[in-house]
Amino acid sequence: GNAYIAYYPAKFEGGTPPLYPQTFYGKMRVSLFRQEVRPVICCISDIHGELDKLEQMLELIRFSGEDHLYILGGVIVRGTLGGDIFWRIIAATNMTMLLGNHKQMCLRTLEPNNEFGARDLWRMNGGFVSYRELIYHRTHQERNGILCFLAGLPGYLDLTVGGQRFHLVHGYPGEGHETRIWGRVEPDNRSPFPDTICI
Repeated sequence: GNAYIAYYPAKFEGGTPPLYPQTFYGKMRVSLFRQEVRPVICCISDIHGELDKLEQMLELIRFSGEDHLYILGGVIVRGTLGGDIFWRIIAATNMTMLLGNHKQMCLRTLEPNNEFGARDLWRMNGGFVSYRELIYHRTHQERNGILCFLAGLPGYLDLTVGGQRFHLVHGYPGEGHETRIWGRVEPDNRSPFPDTICI
């Protein structure tokens, strides 16, 4: 899986900031705006347990305490360090995470009133590594801390940055909870919200 980042300056004089050409960084495709403008607001998704790639990306964009990172889902599954990424996000005051489809499957599998068939669905969608990590390599307290954190995540966020409105979502920017988490954007789709950029 690729992780994508959109790098938005919180303050920019002279109109819309120019995009530098997209570059490939490890498994991440990165789009960068002018890096000298601070503070910045960053959006990323689909880290999928690769803590080393997350750390490299944060170093690449020179992420600092005055910046803010929005994680649009895709933290667990596939990589073995999803739990460590969760603790990194939980400890940070300048990182905000949205609920994505894999985190929803994790909750439906591991919460006390788990749904019938949820574990199989999660494992079919690549959740086997995360399932094993949370069940066999985390203490009961760690697992409960992660599940409580996940249960409190929003499915979307609306932001205004420099007068521009943004709608952040893991899946499709629709009205329903399941659509926001599971929906997919097609190339000809248009933003359902006037004057709002959907990410």
